[in-house]
Amino acid sequence: MQGRSKLGSIKVVLVEDEILVRSLIKTLLESTGNIDVIGEAVNGEEAVQLVKKKCPEVVVLDINLAGIGAIEATRLLRRVDDSIRLLALSPNVDPSVPMRLLEMGVDGVITKSSTPEEFVEAVREVHRGRRHLDSRVARNIVLDRVSGRLSPLDALTPREIEVMTWLAKGSRVQEIATALSRSPKTISTLRSRVFRKLDVHSDVELALLAIRHRLIKLDFVC
Repeated sequence: MQGRSKLGSIKVVLVEDEILVRSLIKTLLESTGNIDVIGEAVNGEEAVQLVKKKCPEVVVLDINLAGIGAIEATRLLRRVDDSIRLLALSPNVDPSVPMRLLEMGVDGVITKSSTPEEFVEAVREVHRGRRHLDSRVARNIVLDRVSGRLSPLDALTPREIEVMTWLAKGSRVQEIATALSRSPKTISTLRSRVFRKLDVHSDVELALLAIRHRLIKLDFVC
């Protein structure tokens, strides 16, 4: 069912688990007069169902999501509607996760340190069908590649980062397998690859690495 919105406005769904941040973003976008927030979700699972129901044009997706996480949410949202425009909201300018999300099909990346004007312009840019990459993230991507200062996460595939995120949040292999529609054997294999590539030897070490690179929030760790 098509979500109700003002005629001619850009229809947006916000996916952000922090109530205050979500409220501020909604107020900012709707103050423009031609952007209409037609739905709000706190995690990837809710986002997928909301997009099916509301048919937005743009989804603003926080990178640090509880549940299935931003990478898996991106994959599922693309399956629901490949024409939808996805704008990832990053808490910092570390390029590792944004790069993976760009590979997965997001149309733009904006940081929480952006100005209100930059944020609104990012929404409009992706709605027009253009790619938008926060200048600070783009600069760090270039600097990392030129200097060779690669993040350890660069060695991981998008699927391995997704499994790493689940593990770092304290999820078990069976739980991850069910959520990602994979066999426990496949998840165990991915877990082993992640540990080997990152040279970690326990879930605690993995969680600390995930926190250091802002892949998860501290309060997600069980």
